[in-house]
Amino acid sequence: MRIWREHFIFGVGIENLSNFSGEFRNQTMRIWGLYTLPDKSHNMFLDFFATGGLFVGLAWIVFVFLVYKKIYFLLKNIDVKNQNGNIYVFSTIWSAWIFQTLFSPSHIVLDACGMMVGGALIGLAYKIKNEKKTNAK
Repeated sequence: MRIWREHFIFGVGIENLSNFSGEFRNQTMRIWGLYTLPDKSHNMFLDFFATGGLFVGLAWIVFVFLVYKKIYFLLKNIDVKNQNGNIYVFSTIWSAWIFQTLFSPSHIVLDACGMMVGGALIGLAYKIKNEKKTNAK
């Protein structure tokens, strides 16, 4: 949090957190040795704000909000007789991934899965929206 306050607008740069975290170590951490410099924040929201600054952090929040908006659209417009189970599975995976990013550092495999599911949800929403437009004509 202190790193983000010091580098509010642009952050410290991608994968640069460990280069700046040494300034904020207290005496107890210094006793533990040099290997106590974190390379990732303890959650993704802080990590995006600290490494990318205000613009990247806000873009992350907008992206998360957009995916949840698409989930709401999908659940609202789903055909009950012809239910698409993928929507429920993908929504659950997305929500579980977002929940774990609140207290877990970034992990490339989990991040890739989460981003792919978010993209799939957005794609499904656009597909259903286009089908509704086509059927309305």
